[in-house]
Amino acid sequence: MQVAAAVVAPILPTPERASVIAGVLTCYLVLSSWAVAKCKPGQTWPFDNGPLLTSLAVAGASRYWMSVRAQRAAKPSAAVQGWTSAG
Repeated sequence: MQVAAAVVAPILPTPERASVIAGVLTCYLVLSSWAVAKCKPGQTWPFDNGPLLTSLAVAGASRYWMSVRAQRAAKPSAAVQGWTSAG
C-alpha cells in the first residue's frame, strides 16, 4: 500500500510530495526490519548498505522540499524554480 501511495502521489492533480517521502520512508522501514529479522547473528547482506542510502535520499529530498517551500513563503508573488505562488 505504501508503494502505491509513493507512486501515485506525484501524479495527482495537486502533487503530494510529502506522501512520496512518507511512502518511501515506510517502505524503507518495512524492508529494513524484515532484513534484520531474516539475518542470522554475525551475518551481513548486500542489502545492508541500501537502507543507509535510502535514508540519506529521503533526508535530502525532505531538505530540498523544505527549502523550496521556504523560498515560496518568503517570496509569494515571485516564481521559484519555475513554480508560481499558486502551485
